[in-house]
Amino acid sequence: MDRNQLNSMHNCRLIMYIRKSSESEDRQALSIPAQERELRALAERKGYVVVGTPIAESMSAKRPGRPGFAQLLQRLENGEADGILCWHLDRLARNPIDGGQIMWRVGKPTLSIIASPDREYAGTPDDKMLMSIIFGMATKYSDDLAKNVMRGTREALQRGLWPGKYKYGYMRDPDTGLMVPDPHRWNTVRQLWNWRLDGVSVQEIHRRAAHELGLTRPRSRRRTVTAGPDEEAGAGDELPHMDWRALPRPGGGSITRGSVYHLLADSFYAGQMVYSGETYEGKHKPMVTAGEFKQVQALEDKRAPATPALLPFAYRGLIKCGACGAQVTAERHTNRQGHKYVHYHCTRKRKGVAYCPERAVTEAEIDRQMAAFLGGVNVPDTLVAALLAEVESQVDAFLAERDEQVGAVEAEAKAIDTRLERLRELVVDGVVTPEDYAHDRARLIAARLALHETGGRGLSKQALLEPLQNAALRLKTVADRYPTLAANKKLAVVRELCSNLALKDKSVLISATDSMALLLKIDANSPWWAVKDAARTYLESQIPRHGARP
Repeated sequence: MDRNQLNSMHNCRLIMYIRKSSESEDRQALSIPAQERELRALAERKGYVVVGTPIAESMSAKRPGRPGFAQLLQRLENGEADGILCWHLDRLARNPIDGGQIMWRVGKPTLSIIASPDREYAGTPDDKMLMSIIFGMATKYSDDLAKNVMRGTREALQRGLWPGKYKYGYMRDPDTGLMVPDPHRWNTVRQLWNWRLDGVSVQEIHRRAAHELGLTRPRSRRRTVTAGPDEEAGAGDELPHMDWRALPRPGGGSITRGSVYHLLADSFYAGQMVYSGETYEGKHKPMVTAGEFKQVQALEDKRAPATPALLPFAYRGLIKCGACGAQVTAERHTNRQGHKYVHYHCTRKRKGVAYCPERAVTEAEIDRQMAAFLGGVNVPDTLVAALLAEVESQVDAFLAERDEQVGAVEAEAKAIDTRLERLRELVVDGVVTPEDYAHDRARLIAARLALHETGGRGLSKQALLEPLQNAALRLKTVADRYPTLAANKKLAVVRELCSNLALKDKSVLISATDSMALLLKIDANSPWWAVKDAARTYLESQIPRHGARP
């Protein structure tokens, strides 16, 4: 190339193109402002004329379809400029299609030069050969990187580690890469599962999560802190006491209804990880058992339209109509004398029911009946202490019996692991097809998880004692002043001590929770054997819920 040609190139009009992706392929590349600063300095030194607004985009070049790149080609076709000013050729393309478009145009009137800090490409045979090598190396680098990422992802899944982003209620341990319980959100997210298991609609769960629990999306950025689980997490949840160096930052947006649907359908919370159609066993702590997960999936719930914010009522969402089975709602009214009152009535929204005769009942009447129900417990503190001691003694006996079965469970689990390893070898040898392997692998992993649940893993003494302790404490502190409590306080008491509320003949039928029912069975005159039988009945109702027995 002679001096005249070189001088004419330096007087060319160039469009500045800047690109940096957030993906790993561009981690070492200069930022967009840094590229623009360096390229403007280069244009000033060499006399390039930069025309128009620089094109800057933050998008990977591994696949065609970048809008900024399409805009660059269109501006060249329109004759706005004669060439391109970029930091490096791999900023223009990392795939053969985009690279081919550049090589086809370079040297023609629409693209006479590509300038970069390392050299200029004018479309000569040598330049095109060098460009083909650079574009080929960039494409190979991207392909190799994607292959390495997939290899690392498969390795993480084989080790029981989740390679994706965080799950609600979990955070990633920076040392091991394992998803561990988030002490700030674990109990909150578990409450969503409890509500769904109780038959609460997803729409109502979303409302409670957003307005009552204040559940938000953790921010993606991380901050360094050193703290153990907070007091609200509860001592009975067996959250690991560790150095929490990667807690998700609070303050994200409110959880969406779609996120609630996705959460309640994600088998990750039951200990299984589904990735690219294959199932893997996770090493993280499951939030729900496999049985609970299947029960939730069996519930049908269609997405409902968004509703406006609801006024706080003490019993809304907790009562069903005893006549037709529809939900009972609340309304606030003011009569002609200016007196304000709240009454509850059937929504009369039940398929197959044309008319419901059930009449409304006032909130004051429900408060009176609820206070009478709570006041029906008359157990001295000494007898409550004896009851708790008896329950604790029976729990200890059960856990000791459970521990004797752990050896057999471990041996059977190890046998399943051996069969899984043998199954992988058969795939490598071509004896088993990948489709059969995926099916058998999912079946064996499900069997392994069910085996651990059968062995009673995850069942703790605190998980059995805490509901009873909380019920006794709640009765002692609020039974005598229940009508004066605020609506949210009444809501907490009813959810903890009552269940299956139904409106029938202008009265509310109240059922007790297992812990409340146990306290109702005994009184100050109960003999010791009655206390012992009551404790045994309570444990028999609680242990199957924790997956302790088949």
